[in-house]
Amino acid sequence: MKKYTLYGWSGERTLPLSGNPKQIIDQITDKSEMAFRTREDLRRTYASMVSDWTGASIRFGSDDDFIEDLIESGVLEEKNEEKRQEF
Repeated sequence: MKKYTLYGWSGERTLPLSGNPKQIIDQITDKSEMAFRTREDLRRTYASMVSDWTGASIRFGSDDDFIEDLIESGVLEEKNEEKRQEF
């Protein structure tokens, strides 16, 4: 399972996340201090905030597009887990 880190507007690490785009959005919703009525509301609100912070265009029509754009903007970063070498 892929693991990610979500960064806040000032660059601090805010949330460790994992899974597919739907699972990531579910985790953001569960852990957020903001109240979202729907998934679409979360995507639209976060897209607006991230666009303001980074100047990047963030699509919010689908979970996949939204997560892809968060990664491209640098707000969501995939963790590179180093594999242990066995000798």
